[in-house]
Amino acid sequence: MKMAELKECPKCKQNKGEFIYSESATNPLPGSNYTQRGSLYWYECKNCGEKWSEFKPSPGPAWRLPIED
Repeated sequence: MKMAELKECPKCKQNKGEFIYSESATNPLPGSNYTQRGSLYWYECKNCGEKWSEFKPSPGPAWRLPIED
């Protein structure tokens, strides 16, 4: 069985961050009306309990959001 990749915790700097779940997300691209579709991957540190997420874009082009007045 393959071990899960552990991430470095942004708080305590230990490599104890374990993947807990992912969710669909969009990420605005600064300075444009475009966003990226992708997923937020959530991690939890098994050392200090800190939780954080990393955005990973889906393959494919960015898409335009409607301009809001």
